[in-house]
Amino acid sequence: MSEVINGNFDRLKELAQVVLADYGMIEIQDGIELRFKTSLSLQERTEFITYVLEKAVDDNGCISPLRLKTFFNFAILKFYYEMDFEDQDVLNIYDWLVQKGIFGICWDDELWDDVVENAADFARYNNSFAGMMTVANNQAGDLGTQLQDILNKFQSEDNLKLIKQIQEINNGQN
Repeated sequence: MSEVINGNFDRLKELAQVVLADYGMIEIQDGIELRFKTSLSLQERTEFITYVLEKAVDDNGCISPLRLKTFFNFAILKFYYEMDFEDQDVLNIYDWLVQKGIFGICWDDELWDDVVENAADFARYNNSFAGMMTVANNQAGDLGTQLQDILNKFQSEDNLKLIKQIQEINNGQN
C-alpha cells in the first residue's frame, strides 16, 4: 500500500534527506580511477558559487577572469570530487589536472554562467555608491571613530575659543 503525504511537508523533507548523489569514475592514470559526483544539490551549488566568489576576490576587491576560472576549477575538485586541499597544493599540479581532464569531465555550463552572473553582480555593487562606501569604510578601519574623537575635542568651549583666537591672529596677519 502506498503512503499518502499530502499536506505533510515534514515527511516530504524526511524523504528528501535520503536522496543520494550519483557518482561516475574517470581513469586518471593506468589502473587509477577517481570518483566524482555527476551532479550537485541546490545547496551544494550555492556553496560552490559562494566558494568561487570568496576565493576569486583579490585584496583590492576585484575579480579577474583568470582568478574566477581557476577557483571555479578548484571548486570542481572540492564539490564534485569531494577533495580537501590547500590552494597552493592544487596550483602545483594544476596543469597536470587540466591535462588529465579532471576539470572538464565535471564542467557545468549552467553553473559557470551562474558564477559569472554573480561575479558581474558583485562588480556592479562594488562600482555603485553603496559599494564604494562599503569598501572605503572597510579600508578606513577605525578612522570614523578617530574623526569623531577629534570633532568632540574641538567642540569643547575652551578649544572653540582657542580656534577663534588662532583665526583672529591669522586674519590680522593678512
